[in-house]
Amino acid sequence: MLNTVTDIKIYPQSYYTEGPVIDATGKVYFTNLAGGMIIRMNGEHFSDWAQSNCPNGQIILPNGDHIICDSRQSALIRFDEEGVFLGKDVDGRCAGEQVKVPNDLIADKMGNIYFTDSVRHEGKVFFLGANGEQKVLASGLDYPNGLALSRDEKRIFVAESYQNRVIAFEINGSLPLANDCVWVNLPRNPSMKITDNLPDGIKVDDYGCLWVAHYGMSKIHQFSPSGKLMQSILLPFEFVSNLFIRENTVVVTGGYNEPGPGAIAKIELTNE
Repeated sequence: MLNTVTDIKIYPQSYYTEGPVIDATGKVYFTNLAGGMIIRMNGEHFSDWAQSNCPNGQIILPNGDHIICDSRQSALIRFDEEGVFLGKDVDGRCAGEQVKVPNDLIADKMGNIYFTDSVRHEGKVFFLGANGEQKVLASGLDYPNGLALSRDEKRIFVAESYQNRVIAFEINGSLPLANDCVWVNLPRNPSMKITDNLPDGIKVDDYGCLWVAHYGMSKIHQFSPSGKLMQSILLPFEFVSNLFIRENTVVVTGGYNEPGPGAIAKIELTNE
């Protein structure tokens, strides 16, 4: 499904932003890394909701709990729906391995959590089962970043930032992941600088299309379920970090520099 942009609103922030999610009531939450805050956006009103050291990727579970990747603490931090700290689901280690820079995470319908450890050349994808099981699903990746599940949850997509591509793995009952492949190579910035071509957060929409926040390119891309580039949407800030999609609205995080200033973009779409 191709979408046409009808409106883009930009909300400046003091710090570079990440981890956008939306709760059941329509409130948006995002993190600001160096600012140490999880911020709630209710309409056009912003308020500090919870505090961490360097909060990055974020999910909201069905019970309302938030789990945050804190990249500086090497931890997955849990808060309740009121922003009260509940503890650490991961603290420095997972599946017997050191966790260095947890970056982004997703949860499947069974409550299993997948998260990336963003390290050059030696990055990993971890599995944290609802039953307490822990596994390393993939290793030796060049800065794995954003994650997304296919609509049927049979495949997981991983943005491998420093290879400027999205790779895909088949999920099977035995785990770890099998049959990895390059799902799509992303467009390249004319500057040819590697840091201008870093796919970051990714999401699958209701039609099975994959959306990619392309850090350094000032763009988000929409790919068809078969991996065809359908469109690229230009944003006024260069460092595009992440996004979520709810019906015809896309909320995009990032900023003009790191650690700031940052921004939030709200993009309204119509279907064609």
